Amino acid sequence: MRFLLIAVISLSINNTAVRGCDICGGSGAFYNGMLPLYYKHFVGFRYRFSSFRSALGHQSAASEYSQEYFHRFELTGRFFLHRRVQLLAFLPVNYHQQFSSNESVSIAGQGDLSVLVLYDVWNSSFANEKPVKHNLLLGGGIKCPSGSYEKKNQDGELLHPAFQIGTGSLDFIISSVYTLRYKRIGLNVNASYKINLPDKNDYKFGNQFTAATTFFVLYKSKKSDVGFLPRIGLDFENANYDLKGGYKSASTGGVILYSSAGLDLYYKKIRTGVNFQYPVYQVVSERLVAAGLQITINFNYLF
Repeated sequence: MRFLLIAVISLSINNTAVRGCDICGGSGAFYNGMLPLYYKHFVGFRYRFSSFRSALGHQSAASEYSQEYFHRFELTGRFFLHRRVQLLAFLPVNYHQQFSSNESVSIAGQGDLSVLVLYDVWNSSFANEKPVKHNLLLGGGIKCPSGSYEKKNQDGELLHPAFQIGTGSLDFIISSVYTLRYKRIGLNVNASYKINLPDKNDYKFGNQFTAATTFFVLYKSKKSDVGFLPRIGLDFENANYDLKGGYKSASTGGVILYSSAGLDLYYKKIRTGVNFQYPVYQVVSERLVAAGLQITINFNYLF
């Protein structure tokens, strides 16, 4: 069994907490782990869980709080259009929950479809005589407004844009992914920038920058088709303020630094994995939103 690794693709994390947490959670998140078997197509399933605590009033001891949970069920796929060109697609179904002292709200539906194309600029993975290998991918894509963004609460009031299933906007993604590997030890560094356009209600989510560094070690059995890859890393996310009618929307934007740890398992054409992210530093929505643990589970079939 031979594993030729390409990089973690960790793109924009988007708009899901009730107070306008533009880097919190569910409706636009990308994470696909370490992708095995270079030049292999795959189809798969991914589940992502995120939790957040939001202040409903001013920052004081008397403030009311709510708890939000975001569940994202997603069909994923990678297809090679050319030896150096790969297309990735993400079709989510989202389930959002908010619990507060005043009311409980749950919404569900298809999220925003995203498509990404990456070009293999530099790849020395097949140079078996060299212990050090490099891989650089550059590309971009779009997020289509295919998800609902006008869901209402029990009183018929429009929910906050940051809690909606979709964003209602066509957005653009720019991405770069670099992997350095020495024998079975590797380092992956990736960065992306997401440009958000206004929706038809003239609400524009702030543009987003994400970056991640991941250290990994590949273990594989010489007598079977079983392998596993543990990894640890740091993930950074930054979102600008949202705009409503061209004016800055209060209590939006912010930064989060996550520590992350995960494990991928491989068996023949099957790959599965789990990843955990926990915030070690955050200033989100002027400290009115606090992110909690995030969990991602992947399952892929390669062909």
